[in-house]
Amino acid sequence: MKWIFSLFILLLPKITHAHVGYVLNDAEFTQNSGADFGFLIGAISSPVMWFYIICSLGLGAVMYLILRKSEFFNYKKNRILEKEKEYVKFFPWMIRLALGIALIGAGASDVFLNPAFEASLFVSSLEIGLGFLILVGFLIVPTVYCIILLFLFLLTQDLYVIGNLDFLALALAMLMYGNSRPGIDDLLEIPFASPFVKWRKYVPLVLRIGVGVAMIYLALYEKILNPHAAAMVVEDFNLNSFIPVGVDAWVLGAGVIEFVIGLCMILGYRVRLVSMIAFMVLTASFFYFGEDVYSHITLFAVLSILFVTGKNDHVR
Repeated sequence: MKWIFSLFILLLPKITHAHVGYVLNDAEFTQNSGADFGFLIGAISSPVMWFYIICSLGLGAVMYLILRKSEFFNYKKNRILEKEKEYVKFFPWMIRLALGIALIGAGASDVFLNPAFEASLFVSSLEIGLGFLILVGFLIVPTVYCIILLFLFLLTQDLYVIGNLDFLALALAMLMYGNSRPGIDDLLEIPFASPFVKWRKYVPLVLRIGVGVAMIYLALYEKILNPHAAAMVVEDFNLNSFIPVGVDAWVLGAGVIEFVIGLCMILGYRVRLVSMIAFMVLTASFFYFGEDVYSHITLFAVLSILFVTGKNDHVR
């Protein structure tokens, strides 16, 4: 039994709550944690905040009406919808790339799937090994099972990893698509023995729930329930210089947007549009904060797939 206990100790991550853009250390987050609804309500009473809300809604409505009447836009939209079926065959390869890069990046950076969790040498080596296996497509099914178990283990250590639920959703989607091309398994004709293949049509639902729950959780935990920690990020990066509103308005606005996007994903409302908006916002914040590629690569993959499939995967 000693070796089991030793393995458990090796796997046990060192928790450092530092997501909020991955820019706060553990001490900073702890000092600024805690709910303060009065702080957030203050943002709603700001006339400047309401000015931006009304202008944003008005601009969005005008753009929607213009694009809806545009023959060029409608032609291009229909062409995209026609060609999207050709891209479905690339999804398993996209998923493997995302999972592989995420794992290798995390392992090389000595973190446990998420930059907020430090990893031991054993865990880092395991992540890199699993990442390479999934990239080259060797023993895909058992490798994905190991990846899922790794995620679930981390989940038992800290619920904060719910913010990375898109990672788990992608792993499940890989088992559901049941495609090993291109890869060593395909070359060696190793069967893709996954019982989840029969549920392939539910891949968009799994991905929507994964990314939706993750975004709602982060919106509530990082912005609504710990607004001062989020406010510290706004101040440190001088985000007010882009949109001149109060720090409280920035925090509330970011939380509401993230929550609404997550809710739309779960409900399946305007999935393509929401995916596109989320992708653009994520890309902007990704480069602005200078985050490592692996930290959001799975989220980019999920949003890309959902942009093509929409609410339902109509290609069987």
